[in-house]
Amino acid sequence: MQTDFPEVRIHRLPYVSALTGQSPAQIARLERAGLFPRRIKLSERSSGWRSDEIQNWISERTAASRTPEAQAKAHENPVKRTAATSGQAPRRGRPPKSAASVRG
Repeated sequence: MQTDFPEVRIHRLPYVSALTGQSPAQIARLERAGLFPRRIKLSERSSGWRSDEIQNWISERTAASRTPEAQAKAHENPVKRTAATSGQAPRRGRPPKSAASVRG
């Protein structure tokens, strides 16, 4: 039986993550914010995304990154990122020994 439907596939999370370069957590955040295609419920414990919707999202992101405004922003002076400026927690571990704490 031949159908007139275009080739549309359903992709699961690991493939969508690899295809978009986004982590599963980031995909969930973007989806909740309405900035990523909504998943389709396939069964009680299974969901996926339509391939055409993922390809459209990638195309939209590519087009948005090619605008003159995005190009100008990409060429601004970069800020050196440190734990203090990137929002990351400082490194954990044993604090350095000070001269006062060394018993001798």
